[in-house]
Amino acid sequence: MSFLKKKIGLDATCFNERASGAKQRFISLYTELFKIMPKSKFYIFHAKDYNISKDIDISKYKNVSIVRTNIQSHNTLLNIIRAYFFWKKNLNKYKLDIFEIFRLPIFNKFKVKNILTIHDLRYLLLKYSGFKNIFNYLYCRIFLRNIDQFIVVSNFTKKELQLKLNYRNITVVENGIDLKKFQKIKKTKNIKLKSRLKLDDNFIFTVGHFELRKNYKNLILSIKKLQNKNIKLVIAGNANTKTEIKFKKKLQNIIYENKLNYRIILLTNLNNEEIKLLYKNCKLFIFPSVYEGFGIPVLEAMAFNKKIILSNIEPFKEILKYNKKIFFDPKNPIDIARKINLNIDKSNIKKNEYQKQLNFYKNKILAYKIYNLYFNLTKKK
Repeated sequence: MSFLKKKIGLDATCFNERASGAKQRFISLYTELFKIMPKSKFYIFHAKDYNISKDIDISKYKNVSIVRTNIQSHNTLLNIIRAYFFWKKNLNKYKLDIFEIFRLPIFNKFKVKNILTIHDLRYLLLKYSGFKNIFNYLYCRIFLRNIDQFIVVSNFTKKELQLKLNYRNITVVENGIDLKKFQKIKKTKNIKLKSRLKLDDNFIFTVGHFELRKNYKNLILSIKKLQNKNIKLVIAGNANTKTEIKFKKKLQNIIYENKLNYRIILLTNLNNEEIKLLYKNCKLFIFPSVYEGFGIPVLEAMAFNKKIILSNIEPFKEILKYNKKIFFDPKNPIDIARKINLNIDKSNIKKNEYQKQLNFYKNKILAYKIYNLYFNLTKKK
């Protein structure tokens, strides 16, 4: 299928040093795409304040060029204006067949076939964006009409996009996982981390940014209700922005108020190796979010063959078949504790428990979905 010969632009100006599921997806999925489309030419446009080649070894791909822009990775009014004029002035000279965008806002009406990837629609929800959701809704209704094709990461997000904004040109391309990165971990690194964090193997683990939708408050309150008082909870996430730092402090206060400071550990800004070690050593992985577009950590816990319990939101049910023993009401600490008690002391799950599901999320398979989308989109041109 590598016969497709096109020029493709990828707007990677939203990515910076900050770890995120969107960045992880871009690196893993599009490096596979570069391999299966060797006759096509890719231009990656990166932010002024961050060179994406820190994450992608471009020397491996003869069909990829890096283009530095004057656009910052963080959105400000000045940066939005700067982005508008950059694309207006520079985009046409590359004579692209397809231009893929991974960020909002977009004010340009592009002359090439364009694709926008959307991970979730939380910016349209009052709970997560405040009254900005009114502006966000109006913006999306007006300017996203210029988009030829949408990519979303789950059927749940597809339904949301259809219901809230009435858009129809939507393709689901899920987040993927590279199973090779979850191979055996050196024992020495494992021992050092456990010693530094003073951890045995008797802990529950979750990972994600310190923000409201991750539902850490109810998870923390559930720990008080566990039958086994020796079980610890480890929460790992980034706390770089003012909002994240403030939210983490709020969680710390809840922990102290409930006298759980010896049972709950909040860890920030760990590297990928340290996160993998926590997956490997935990007794149970829990993901208590009340809102997600997908849920990459679920795949990662599956790659480590861990027992998993999840909030009963739709994107998680797309990844793992619904089972009332492992799904809980995320707004109910008693139900969360009940499902932890039910699963924590059971025998280990069988080897390669999730292999069939994980095969579906291989990046190469998902990259071919994008390839087919490119083919169909340019065929209509």
